[in-house]
Amino acid sequence: MNKVEFEADLLQGDDRTQWEQTVANVLQRAYATYTGRNVIDELGLSSNKVKIVPYYVQNTNATTQARSFKDGYLLGHAMRDPQHGNLVAGNTPGTGAGSAVRLNYSPWRYPKDIQPVKLIHEMVHSAEVQRGVMFCNKASHCFDTVAEFDAILVENMARSELNLFIRRDHHGSFPLVGNKMLPHDEMVNLIASFRRRMPHLTRALTNIRVPFNPLRAGNKAAP
Repeated sequence: MNKVEFEADLLQGDDRTQWEQTVANVLQRAYATYTGRNVIDELGLSSNKVKIVPYYVQNTNATTQARSFKDGYLLGHAMRDPQHGNLVAGNTPGTGAGSAVRLNYSPWRYPKDIQPVKLIHEMVHSAEVQRGVMFCNKASHCFDTVAEFDAILVENMARSELNLFIRRDHHGSFPLVGNKMLPHDEMVNLIASFRRRMPHLTRALTNIRVPFNPLRAGNKAAP
């Protein structure tokens, strides 16, 4: 995990100590899962580092910030806002060069059992930014963007491994009804996009046997 650092940043005293100890524990819990281990190992293959820091904004969330959004974005594609998929002013294309990442995360904002899956979700975003393949075109059925579909797919694999409910979409934590995250054709297209952009990670994840694995042929969640 040498490419994943964490730093308490502006926190002081007991807050600083608590944050550092909790993040270290959550990283270990994430790494103890097959899903999380593959994601963390993927982060370690890049020369771009990921630094986890406290999240100060007053809502229950976590975010991934590319040090250079342009370099973290998919080569030749007009950059889009990660939250809603809207074109960024100037219609500037990504360079695909890859970027270091600031991952904003405060674990005590979540129930203890959810802490590692939330971190795994953000680490998928981080891995894509490291490699310059973040892609935020709009996606339907409340996933908002392609990048969010990627992260929720992997988050759901971790959730199934930890016996948590499978998340329906990007709009709140609501359980999925049935086995399929999206209609067949869209699911096929989005998984193909994920595989093209993140070949090493998706190959590794395809091979793990967890109850919900849309990447694995024959799994009940696969398209």
